[in-house]
Amino acid sequence: MIREAKNGDIKTIVALGMEFAKTPVYAPSIGEKADRYSAAKTAKHLVKQGSVWVSEKNGEITGCIAGTLIVHNWTGKLAATEIFWYWRPGNSFDGIRLFKRFEKWAEEMGATQVHTMTPHEKVGRIYTLLGYSPRERFYFKALGGGS
Repeated sequence: MIREAKNGDIKTIVALGMEFAKTPVYAPSIGEKADRYSAAKTAKHLVKQGSVWVSEKNGEITGCIAGTLIVHNWTGKLAATEIFWYWRPGNSFDGIRLFKRFEKWAEEMGATQVHTMTPHEKVGRIYTLLGYSPRERFYFKALGGGS
């Protein structure tokens, strides 16, 4: 089942985020540096905004997705951007259902585009199957001793 997240889900959303931070793709840059307080603050803000959804099986949250709306700097039109998307291994279909719910929300809110990113081609293939095409690459550089 996919449902909108509630305040009572924040602890579990943060736990999922900590799992995500330790995955092979993100562990080198986030890993043990992930800050539960910052994650909880962000999740609380997004839950209040109504832009977080969770997948649930047998009363257990198995994944989550969150996004926000922006005004596109070149077109002036509303766009939705994914902030985080993670599901526990073995729950791939939940991941797809979460993303489709995010798209539905974006459309309901009047967005004309969805922006998202991928850490590797496996997720890129999912986006392609969902009708997305690559536009730019996302690069990362730590500054001032940050991660």
